[in-house]
Amino acid sequence: MIRGRVEAARAIQRKRLAPYGLHANAAMATRHIREFCPVDEAGQKLLEMVVDKLGMSARSYSRILKVARTIADLAGEANIKQVHLAEAIQYRGMDRKVGVDLGERRRRMSPTNTYLRLTNQPFDMFY
Repeated sequence: MIRGRVEAARAIQRKRLAPYGLHANAAMATRHIREFCPVDEAGQKLLEMVVDKLGMSARSYSRILKVARTIADLAGEANIKQVHLAEAIQYRGMDRKVGVDLGERRRRMSPTNTYLRLTNQPFDMFY
């Protein structure tokens, strides 16, 4: 099941990026991110909150978009949705939390906790 989703996501990425000589979302440059990682208004607001409240750099912003693109590919979605961004932000937050045990990181930086901490809105709006 998981292997099939990963293989499908890799095939999507290869097809999308082959004309540029790339094979994975991680290899995208800024121009590719602009073309292949459009974000809707709700997603843009979430990203702005992350930059403002968590102090993310431009590089972190780009990495979040690449990871969100991969998460959307794994979900079989053509567009990046707010829930994909929330998950990517969660993973980025886990990278930054050094010295905290993994179980604590997962509790602190779950998509639900990340979203609630940033917006003070219920997470169930995604589902």
